[in-house]
Amino acid sequence: MRLRTLAAIAVAAGVVVIGVSSSDNGAARATAPAETWVGGYAIGSAPVVLSVALSEEGQRVRGTAAVGIAARPVRTALRRALVRGGHVSLLLGNGTLLDGRRSGGRITGTARAANGRGRFELLRLRPSPAGELRGAVGAYRFADGTVAGLFLDPFGESLRVIDYATGGMRQLVQVSEDVFVGGPRLLAPWPVQVRVELVRDPAGNVVALRRDGRLAARIPLVAETVAVQNGDVRLAGKLVRPEGPGPFPAVVLVHGSIRATRDSADLWGAFFASQGFAVLSCDKRGVGESTGKYVQSADEENLRVLAGDALAGVAWLRQRADIDVRRIGLLGGSQAGWTIPLAAAQSSDVAFAAIQSGPAMSVGRQRAFGALTGNGSRVPPPAAAEIRTALDGLPEGGFDPRPAIRALRIPVIWQLGGVDKRVYTAESVANLDAIAAGGEHDFTVRVYPAGAHSLRETRHGLASEEVLATGFVPGVFADLAAWLVAHVGPPAP
Repeated sequence: MRLRTLAAIAVAAGVVVIGVSSSDNGAARATAPAETWVGGYAIGSAPVVLSVALSEEGQRVRGTAAVGIAARPVRTALRRALVRGGHVSLLLGNGTLLDGRRSGGRITGTARAANGRGRFELLRLRPSPAGELRGAVGAYRFADGTVAGLFLDPFGESLRVIDYATGGMRQLVQVSEDVFVGGPRLLAPWPVQVRVELVRDPAGNVVALRRDGRLAARIPLVAETVAVQNGDVRLAGKLVRPEGPGPFPAVVLVHGSIRATRDSADLWGAFFASQGFAVLSCDKRGVGESTGKYVQSADEENLRVLAGDALAGVAWLRQRADIDVRRIGLLGGSQAGWTIPLAAAQSSDVAFAAIQSGPAMSVGRQRAFGALTGNGSRVPPPAAAEIRTALDGLPEGGFDPRPAIRALRIPVIWQLGGVDKRVYTAESVANLDAIAAGGEHDFTVRVYPAGAHSLRETRHGLASEEVLATGFVPGVFADLAAWLVAHVGPPAP
């Protein structure tokens, strides 16, 4: 039977199949072409994530598959692909036979392999263009007051959902225009454990979502396209704020070392907007629509340039009547842990700062720690004493943030991962404790024992574990929300 009569599972010949998204830390981009099917099979107790696409070549049905989870699925041509009526039979490259039936956008049946038999399920993807998905990005409040956020993945191609109450986060695969599903971990979409449905008004605007049957109303926010000038550099970005006249407390999002855009930190932006803050986020200089030159280096000259960009954002906010000029702060992580103290120490206009996974130690010693861990790819010697021995005697080297941190007289919160393999949390905490010992500083330091550099919950803090995490360590967002109320004050009435 020719596949064209079964258009529901046909795709164009020559399709490239990478059905499971690549990792957040630089792996090849993932694409999900039309008529790709994603799911998995379970033989015994270990589920295997699977992506399949079929194509017609003459009178024959051919297919490709990606088997595995997260960043490194094994891609292979199918040994056999048979489609007759509603019956589907697929023989994977690893010898697993999937035999089942199709009903609408779902194929289910039996999986057989040398080690036994089990079940399989495949769901047909119906991806929308990224521009359409962006219309759902935002914060949503449930009846019990908890908040969920929708935002795009680092490639801008798929939605992610986060529960700010628990920190749970999932990448979603789209199975219809308004229905998305997710699996047990961030980049493992099967077995399906999360279902998100968008709710639209008569004009087609997303006004709510249902997560596993629970309704959450979209928090009304106003978004503006803006431009911030810092000397001859124009920083293009956006301001997202609550509805109403304000004046609102505000944060400027300060990026880490990556080529970040105004949308890169939407996860944090949605959280702050749900707390009643206005959020200013710009494309990093030299990235997106911003002018200037992008420099990744953490040398002092570049950090001072980036600190100037952050302060330009603060100055821009101070010109607006809807912003409370007494409550403008800086938010950021990783490299921003150096940039933010440098900026805040230079200006009395910065009222507070929130730093996630930011190093409170010199660039030179931080790089030495990164060398021990392969920048998050391996576990260093297990004993803390061995790490200190490896770093003992090394010169500080490069920019040292401690003078800037020592000069701060504003409330600051550091949220750090206890198993971070890219920032040496133990030394950062020791440095912060030493500075705060004099009692002249309003510093709050939270260390989350299972937190990786991303503050996702992992065992060892490795980058390979971060992409498989179930989400953030519990307490990250609750701690930050409580700290904001205590140190910045309630939102505008």
